[in-house]
Amino acid sequence: MYIVLVIIGIIIFAIILMPGYTQRIKKLGNVQGQKSLAELKKMKIGDSLQWVMIRSENIDNPILLFRNR
Repeated sequence: MYIVLVIIGIIIFAIILMPGYTQRIKKLGNVQGQKSLAELKKMKIGDSLQWVMIRSENIDNPILLFRNR
């Protein structure tokens, strides 16, 4: 029983420390789009750190981020 609890603790610890991840956008079946974008980043917005997920089927389309006070 002790070994099971240790293994579960290690798995939970690894999940907490693992960085975020998002898969690229797939088109028509399992083929990934050539120009797709998928990012998950920690950014400083204003005075606090925030996680930002950016996903797009086409990197030629710009991203606009508005910050309102």
